[in-house]
Amino acid sequence: MTRILVTTDGSQLSRSVLPHAVRLAAACGARLVLARVLNPSVDLPHNHAGEPDALAALVRTWQAELESVLRAAEAEGSATVAIESNGESTHEAIVRVAVEQQAALIAMHSRGSGALRRALLGSVAMGVLGHWQGPLLVTGGHARSPSHERPYSIVITSDGSPASLDVVPALEAVLTPGRIPVTLVRICEPRSGRPSPEAEQAACLHQLERLREQLPPGVACECRCPAAAYEQPVAGAIIEAAELANAGAIAMSTHGHGAMRHLLAGSVALDVLGHSPVPLILVRCRG
Repeated sequence: MTRILVTTDGSQLSRSVLPHAVRLAAACGARLVLARVLNPSVDLPHNHAGEPDALAALVRTWQAELESVLRAAEAEGSATVAIESNGESTHEAIVRVAVEQQAALIAMHSRGSGALRRALLGSVAMGVLGHWQGPLLVTGGHARSPSHERPYSIVITSDGSPASLDVVPALEAVLTPGRIPVTLVRICEPRSGRPSPEAEQAACLHQLERLREQLPPGVACECRCPAAAYEQPVAGAIIEAAELANAGAIAMSTHGHGAMRHLLAGSVALDVLGHSPVPLILVRCRG
């Protein structure tokens, strides 16, 4: 069975990603694994550091808390406390657990506290993105509680680059035929020196058809190439397209650990994450 790993640092804010992961899991038939990373040198009281009984007691406490969170969310799944080994970072522990659990996707909130406070701005989520081979679902500060009134769907964006072709293969495990429809979106930007709007849209649609060919057989798909308004940010046009499609998430490719430090410091991905009411699914390109 497909598994989705959801991470929390114990704060209420970090758990705001959980309803979105629950919604995705229900749509694709996946099972959730809710995880929290424990660093003994940080999380144990200093006067109990290195004491096996104190560590075991804290693990039991956290385990019970995680199981309680799952029950409150009415989520099917299991809970686990991952203990950082010597020299292991938080993001390395998260990726290790994801691999051990054979997770198809990792989900986390981008504005947690403690270990996740700087996520997506240079810390845990950046590390996960740089070392994890699968998709990373993140919620931002404007994410709303998911709607259960409409079928779950995903908007996959493309900018026409070869990297954008990597999104569909990475999402294959959660793109369950007959259960999760997809809307492929490429924003046509009005720029001087470009072909006519009609020619531009035709070229965009042709590129999306190439992307459609990579979808698993049986996945319902629609291609859309909306034109961005004059001086409208691309991120805003993407969010509008997702709202029009009633999407439960927006997926796009990134360039991984190095380039993403610049990309997530002021580009389309960060703009989408910072303003979108639905989660952003980041897929590291293979190039």
